[in-house]
This record gives sequence, C-alpha cells and structure tokens, in this order.
Amino acid sequence: MSIKQSFLDNLMAMTKDLMKKMCIKIRDLRSYTGRATHVSNLLFAWRPFLDPLWAAVSSRDVRDEDGQSKSKRSKAMKGTAWTKQVESSLTWIAAFLRGGIGRLTRVWDRKYFDEAVNIHFVLDASPYGLGGVSYIDGVPVAFFWSDLTEHDERIHKYKRGDSRGQQCWECLVVLVAIRAFSNIWLHRKAAIKLRSDNMSALTLAAKLKCTGHSNLIAREVAMIYGKASFQPRCVEHLPGIINTVADALSRLSDPNKKYTVPEQLAHLQPVPVPIRSEQYYATLATA
Repeated sequence: MSIKQSFLDNLMAMTKDLMKKMCIKIRDLRSYTGRATHVSNLLFAWRPFLDPLWAAVSSRDVRDEDGQSKSKRSKAMKGTAWTKQVESSLTWIAAFLRGGIGRLTRVWDRKYFDEAVNIHFVLDASPYGLGGVSYIDGVPVAFFWSDLTEHDERIHKYKRGDSRGQQCWECLVVLVAIRAFSNIWLHRKAAIKLRSDNMSALTLAAKLKCTGHSNLIAREVAMIYGKASFQPRCVEHLPGIINTVADALSRLSDPNKKYTVPEQLAHLQPVPVPIRSEQYYATLATA
C-alpha cells in the first residue's frame, strides 16, 4: 500500500488553506477529512487525531425547547464549522507533512514477526525531573535525566514541585525518552517495551491518548511513531516500589532529598536532552 507524493502535496496545500480561514464549509471539511483518513489507513498514528475532524463534520444543529442551537457550530454560519474546533488536528497534520517525508509506503512482511532485538525503556517522573533507562536484552545501554524547567511550566501550565502536574510529567517522560533514545530504536527492527509505574504514561505510549495539556505530548509522540520503522510493541506496568533506578534519576534535582546516579549506570554517560522550549515541539513550532 502506498500514497503518492502528489497526494500528500495536495493535502498540505488544503491544510494551509483551511488554517487561514475563520470558518470552514462542512463540504470542504468532509472532503479534507476523507483524504486525511486515507493517509491514516497507512499511518496508524494519525487515527487518534482525526477525531476532532470527524466530530466537526458529523455534528448537527440540534436545538433546545426555546429554539436555541445546542451544537458546537451554534454560532458559526449554517453549513460551516469554526476552524478553532479542528485547529489542533490541522496544526498536527501540517507539522507532520512539513517534515518532507516523501512518498509513503507500507509493506506487510512475515519477517516482522521474527525475533528482533529486545529493547526495554524504563521510565519515571517526579515533580522536579524526568528519568529513563534503555536496556537491550536486559543490559543497560543508555540513560538520561532532565530537570523540569520554566519552559515546561509555561507550556504545560503546571509548577515544578506541585503534585497536580504529576500525570503530565509522567506523559512527558515518554516523549523525552523516545526522542533521547531514537538512535537505539527508531530505524531498526526491535521488539520495544515501555515500562512505567504510571498508567497515564502507558496509555499514551499504547493508544496515543491523553487529556488536558498532555494532548500536545500525544501529538508529538504520534509524529515520532509515524516516522518509526517499528512502533513499540507493548507496554508494561512496573510497580513503583521496584522502579528504583528510573525513580532515582527523576529525583536528582529534588531539593528535599539527595539522590545519585544508580551504581549500575556508573559506566555510562547520560544522553543529553535538548531544552524543551516551543521549538522542541514540532506542532508548536509549526503554529
């Protein structure tokens, strides 16, 4: 199965055109959504982010007892939808296509089910930092740790040290890990397992679904999955009581306790993690 470059170029042109408008004709949006869905049949990572498009296309002008419209398009002109309703999807698609990926092809091959390199990512987050370790066949080969910064506070709307941001940081560490370890897994055949003690992080990794401000993180993870040779095969919940190595890395900047790099990682150099300003996020940079 393949998608021609000309089809993708046309889709990019349509995306740019729709983003310039305040309201979009439902007829045009339906045509655009159909084209994006065609791409999602090949790139599975697109599917969660087409939901807002289909919701806008299928919403109807339902009125209450007083005759007032209750639909999401209540204040838009008849037969149109607000661009704001689908802005996140349009921005994400534009960012993905802007990467110049060329013609898309997917090949199904029984060799995919053969044995591959076993890679585990063990991850954790604290209210002050992020940490992760990559293992190949049970042996640690790379690790990272990263302080939460003012950029994280500004973009994700949570303060460092505030437990209310914990779910967001647990999702953020998934994105940071798959980027930091990209040279280990992105372009090779590997049976990748993500292990975390947080269910929100595992849901993000497996289904590309998050809520609230973490939607930005889900879009970024989906973009990376779309470029990967093989997506992570499975996720596994790791009880917090035994997730000691990644937990220690995430707490290296904790002002309340003193943590050090675990001894089993002493022979490795930490993988550098870029500053997470707006430029770190492809969809924000595109917007």
